[in-house]
Amino acid sequence: MKKISVIVPIYNEGSEFRAFLDDLLHELKASKHPFEIIVLDSKSSNNSTVVVKDFAKKHPEVKGYILRHPGVAVTDKTNKYMLGFAEATGEYIVTMDGDGQDRPNEIMKFIQQLDEGSDFVIGYKQKRKDGFIYMLTSKIANRLIRTITGVKVHDMNNGYKAFKAELAKSLRLRSGHFRFLPVIASANRWKTTEVLVVHRQREFGSGKFSFVSRLQGGLFDMLAVFIIYKMGDTPIYTLGWLSAFWGVVGLLGLITSLFFDNLLLGISSIMGLFFALNLYILGVAIEYMRGQSDIKDYSGFVVEKIGK
Repeated sequence: MKKISVIVPIYNEGSEFRAFLDDLLHELKASKHPFEIIVLDSKSSNNSTVVVKDFAKKHPEVKGYILRHPGVAVTDKTNKYMLGFAEATGEYIVTMDGDGQDRPNEIMKFIQQLDEGSDFVIGYKQKRKDGFIYMLTSKIANRLIRTITGVKVHDMNNGYKAFKAELAKSLRLRSGHFRFLPVIASANRWKTTEVLVVHRQREFGSGKFSFVSRLQGGLFDMLAVFIIYKMGDTPIYTLGWLSAFWGVVGLLGLITSLFFDNLLLGISSIMGLFFALNLYILGVAIEYMRGQSDIKDYSGFVVEKIGK
């Protein structure tokens, strides 16, 4: 039976996190699979770390880490995922949110899909318990992402996910890219499956993202992920051709403006030439970033193990 590594990013979940870990341990032991639980904290101000330390002492399957950076107040989920993927020793990797909304008793739905040949499995929450504004913005964002990327996943940022380990470990996520793993999976041609999951009311902790941070992070990160992952292996070709097109349009416009002595057309054409140059520079920058893909996203962070 395949070993399961469960990655749980947390922050300020409090002592109630104990109930979640109890449930998760119960379900994993009942599954008869070998397993480990990797909890990744961000120097919580309450006693989340104490709970993890206590479980790590009693249960050798539980491993805890604190991930922090001198210039970062709360470590991003991406950093935690990347560290968790690197530390995981199982053939299957499952990610869950530690606030009680994801139900441990549904974990075998994800494992079954991996057993049946899926590469990546993501939950689709039913009868969501979030507030009206949160659900409205989530629906708008998911619809927008599906339209732009063509990836037909209903709940793009669902924290309940499962991967084949070798694929998860191949990821080189940046910034808020954790929100768009289905887009990345599609670009990598992974076989992706959705499973229906029951959504519970948040039992403890609080939301970590404001409306503004979710909007700006979602918008800019979505564009970055779409450009980087959906352009194939050579984005410079796509951006290069766009650059060439706008360069020709700008050059022809500039010649025409000089011939007809049209100042407005001349200014617009010069702007088009600058736009073409910026597209080309962007293509070169993306190629450079891809060439540096072996750099781990948690480099520069201090990793402190919790417990033994």
